[in-house]
Amino acid sequence: MRNIFLFLSFFPTMLCALGFESLVSDFEKQGLSNSSWAIAVYSISGKKIYSKNENKKLIPGSSVKLFSTAFAFDCLGPQYQIKTELYGNGDMASSQLNGDLVLKGYGDITFGSDNFGDSYYKKAKEIYSILNEKGIKKINGSIFVDSSFYSFTPPGSWAWEDIGNYYASFPWAFSVNDNSYKLCFKEESKEGSPLEISSIEPDLRLDIENLAITSPKKSGDNSYIYSIPWIRQIRITGSAPAGYCIKGSMPYPASFFSSYLREYLISSGIEVKGEALSGIYAKPLDENKLIKVFYSPSLKEITAFTNKKSFNLYAEGIYKLASMKCSKGDNPLNDFAHSFKASIHSADACGLSRLNLFSALDFIRLLNFVAANPYYKEYRDTLYYPGDPLGRGHIRNLDKEGVMGRNLAIKSGSLKYVRSYAGYLRTKKGNELSFAFIINNYEVSPRFIDKVHSSLIKWLYDNK
Repeated sequence: MRNIFLFLSFFPTMLCALGFESLVSDFEKQGLSNSSWAIAVYSISGKKIYSKNENKKLIPGSSVKLFSTAFAFDCLGPQYQIKTELYGNGDMASSQLNGDLVLKGYGDITFGSDNFGDSYYKKAKEIYSILNEKGIKKINGSIFVDSSFYSFTPPGSWAWEDIGNYYASFPWAFSVNDNSYKLCFKEESKEGSPLEISSIEPDLRLDIENLAITSPKKSGDNSYIYSIPWIRQIRITGSAPAGYCIKGSMPYPASFFSSYLREYLISSGIEVKGEALSGIYAKPLDENKLIKVFYSPSLKEITAFTNKKSFNLYAEGIYKLASMKCSKGDNPLNDFAHSFKASIHSADACGLSRLNLFSALDFIRLLNFVAANPYYKEYRDTLYYPGDPLGRGHIRNLDKEGVMGRNLAIKSGSLKYVRSYAGYLRTKKGNELSFAFIINNYEVSPRFIDKVHSSLIKWLYDNK
């Protein structure tokens, strides 16, 4: 390891002295020779600049989102918005709604999300205000959240230790609060002792078995929430510091919001005679009874958050909607890739699955396909650039000095022993390149892997 750190200190000098191929060879000698490493660098017009194992199928991690978000862009368009409808499904008279209040979801994964300045309680307050303006003081029916527009089953290849955690929250036809909840531990928990729970927000009335242990401060989150998506029982294992908060995947968001909205309306002075219900609303919805249509942010805004924050829920959600509209095949992402001669093996839309197999050349073909489309600039802007405040995770280790700035537009991916980087680079000479790097089964530190690829990208920026 000491040799690697010494090697890192000589990066600037080496970059000046070596060509790209020599750099790659030298890096291999520093601990990458036993890894599976694929590299492809092309002009966006299709001219090959450098390749190494460009056809080798490897696990890319979250860089899969480039395919799913590009598919959504191509199918739905950058300005597409997702609706959610509110119905007063009955007659309104004498300050009463003589029927059900129905909220019907059409796949908006951003509904009530604080990623866009919203929340589940703001949405409840907004619905109350709408009813109050109409003079409604009593609902002689139920509060029903309809989540029947589509169904979604998480891929079987997602890891068991991921399923119950927020980053494996999956889309429902009705989603709220990013389909997640926050669980915080008490500040008073002593190191080595059981972690005590201080709060859960929102309160989902979960059945919790807490086996987590208090770890030293600044040790980070090493806890896992285990659960099955359709039940309210969870088990927490591992460790985290006292006072730490973790997030879990919310079971049945429609059921939660139906109950919450009913309680909110009652506490705000609107009487509700019926129950809080969710699922498939059996009665026909009368368009004349439509009270309000809520709209999501634009697809471009959702995609930017998806790619820059590597947000799995949004990737799966927008891919699901695009699949329903623009494909009839069993695997729409594979079909989309085939349209520009990429041959991928996709198991999900977000990159959590280790059954995803993509080559570096597959990414080049996608990137160059996008570059040839009218929405290229808008899509390029959804990718991370050095210094981007929306950047999350190890991607921020690339070009920390911000030398390349917006000339670099990149998406990265990571799983255990997996790293990938793909995107666009506008060089000092004004050339627009597409690039893809995928490495699996490396034996060095992830920090070293990031440094290697940052250096290769900088060389391209300076010399091509």
